[in-house]
Amino acid sequence: MLDYAARNCSNLREAILCCGRYMYLMHSAQESQLIEQGDVAIWQLCISDDVVQHTAANDFALSSAVGFSRYHTGQRPPLREIHFRHSEPTCPEGYARVFDGAEIKFGMPNNAIVFDRSQLYLPMILAHKGLQAAFEVHASEMLERLRGPTTIAGRLRELVVEQLRSGRCSMPALAERLELSEPALRRRLEKEGTSFSEVLGDVRYDLALQYLEDRSVSISEIAFLLGFSNVSAFYKAFGRRSTITPAQYRERTWLRKLGPG
Repeated sequence: MLDYAARNCSNLREAILCCGRYMYLMHSAQESQLIEQGDVAIWQLCISDDVVQHTAANDFALSSAVGFSRYHTGQRPPLREIHFRHSEPTCPEGYARVFDGAEIKFGMPNNAIVFDRSQLYLPMILAHKGLQAAFEVHASEMLERLRGPTTIAGRLRELVVEQLRSGRCSMPALAERLELSEPALRRRLEKEGTSFSEVLGDVRYDLALQYLEDRSVSISEIAFLLGFSNVSAFYKAFGRRSTITPAQYRERTWLRKLGPG
């Protein structure tokens, strides 16, 4: 499901961000992060400190990430650096072949791919906005089932759904409901590989997709139901998760329901 959601994104940047949102579906101890600094982009694959990762697994994770990028963009641009957590190569002759002569660095804090930032905007060959949105909904549902309501993220998600319309959906208010301090809530969420803003954004986006399928609810009403101060703020938040606007998503959903003719 993660692969389907990512491959249908509009460009490589969106695909990497999608991987970051749903990496838990593949590896509960790995986080995918995209760092953009000047003209450099870093796709970082972090492993929890208390999880032992075999050196070959590091090789597999990075070669798979590079392979995914090349296959789904149809291009093979040069990479600047490849960072490995382990200190020694597992197959010395293989690195140059797989990573096309990029500078290989061992004993780094995290596994990472360093490349030109301009490559983030390479279009994905299989990009399909409608399918991407649908697969992302399924990925989000799978993620919630895996994490379950017993996790802090799961409990927070339930409270967010409950409190969105009341306006009491701030981190201090929900931390109090969970009987935690703000720093404690932040640490617990970080340990589960997420954050307050990510949980809030996920809930809002999932609910937005559901509301948009009901044409009797106006977009301004949806913005209110999701706790946004105005429609513009809703559009901006929706745009961080999708390459189409709420109105475009509603129209495409409606056309799919009508079917051929």
